[in-house]
Amino acid sequence: MAIRLHSPIARLLYEKFEHTQEHLDSKHEHWYTVRSELLSNYAMSRFHQAEQDEETGEFLQSCFEKSDWFFTQLYHAVSKSILTWFMTVTSSNGLLNRGSMFVFSSVLFRKLLDVDDSWKGEKLLDLGAGDGRVTMRMAPIFDQVYTTEISPVMRWRLRQANFTVLGVDDWDKPGALQVTSADPTQPPSVSPAPPQYDVVACLNLLDRCAAPLTLLRRIRAVLRPKTGRLVLALVLPLSQYVESEFALWTNLFPPCLLPQLILKCGLVFGRRRWNTEQT
Repeated sequence: MAIRLHSPIARLLYEKFEHTQEHLDSKHEHWYTVRSELLSNYAMSRFHQAEQDEETGEFLQSCFEKSDWFFTQLYHAVSKSILTWFMTVTSSNGLLNRGSMFVFSSVLFRKLLDVDDSWKGEKLLDLGAGDGRVTMRMAPIFDQVYTTEISPVMRWRLRQANFTVLGVDDWDKPGALQVTSADPTQPPSVSPAPPQYDVVACLNLLDRCAAPLTLLRRIRAVLRPKTGRLVLALVLPLSQYVESEFALWTNLFPPCLLPQLILKCGLVFGRRRWNTEQT
């Protein structure tokens, strides 16, 4: 039965209710549909079909609940409009503790790495980790977790979550990591060797930096030989948006070109099972 609402506010609230109910009752299969004609056969042969699992559903549920907090949303809207006069949108979101990302669940992360529940890695580097919410889903299966972030507010959030924050220009340099002594009375020392990470996460960052190909080459140089993995997330088509620059510029890359750019930087797509004997 159609309902006619003459009040704009009542109509807005009713539409929001219908929108929320529609999503609560859906598994959002269309979100996970890939237009294979826009990707190369090489990329599609390594495609892993995802779905809305339990962790994803819980995140969506929390989003719907927060959207009903009227006064909180009003406070955030007013505060953000003021804060963005003298800080970036990322920093203002970090200060207000809002806008956290959800890229994948911990279950899907293991599937992407092709490891079982008993697997344990040594070093994880999460580039552009934001407030660390996504890092928290990856961190439990690594002994050491390192992060980078250009926003000073987000670096503060990462330290609040007890993550080690490396400099945005130093994470691939010799001496970037500290070595803990077997003697608990001795302070950690700086490792003179170039760092090597089992996994580097670059999630929604490649389209937010001024030199994406340089970043990919730097990542390739610090991945552990033979077994190192890069976990990359980005929106297609690739469009550069550099928040920290004074001038906004945009570059569009066709989706079919992306695999070629990744291969050019010395990285390869893969779904090989992790060889634990080499880690």
